Amino acid sequence: IDFSRRDSSSEFTLGDPGLGFNPKTERLVVDSVNHLDAFGKDLDYRVGDELYKLQGRELKVDNLRETVRAYYDSLKEGDTVRIEVYRPRKIFKKKYRLVTLEASARKVPVVRQNQIELQDNITERQKQTLRSLVGIQ
Repeated sequence: IDFSRRDSSSEFTLGDPGLGFNPKTERLVVDSVNHLDAFGKDLDYRVGDELYKLQGRELKVDNLRETVRAYYDSLKEGDTVRIEVYRPRKIFKKKYRLVTLEASARKVPVVRQNQIELQDNITERQKQTLRSLVGIQ
């Protein structure tokens, strides 16, 4: 196992909004914009935005992982990223209005602390030790 106290890289993100879940609408909801990265600021997230679609694909609890993985797998620097959100509105009869957030994809600095990672090439003895730790025979 490799351990690093601090690892910095440049990566694509979704802007790093703080997210929660609205059980009534079954959508992810932005509950904080305090730590948005530069890309998140370009998208202009607002507290209360409920994520609806990412690059045209609906974000549902049962497909969230696949949708986000497809986003990262196909994304290239400069691509237009579109995230459709339901933004709360208090003045009018409708509770939400559909808003499309757009920005050009770009990598932003990402810092991770206290990371562990399994080494690729390990000896047979290390494999045995690992198996004993996780209970695999």
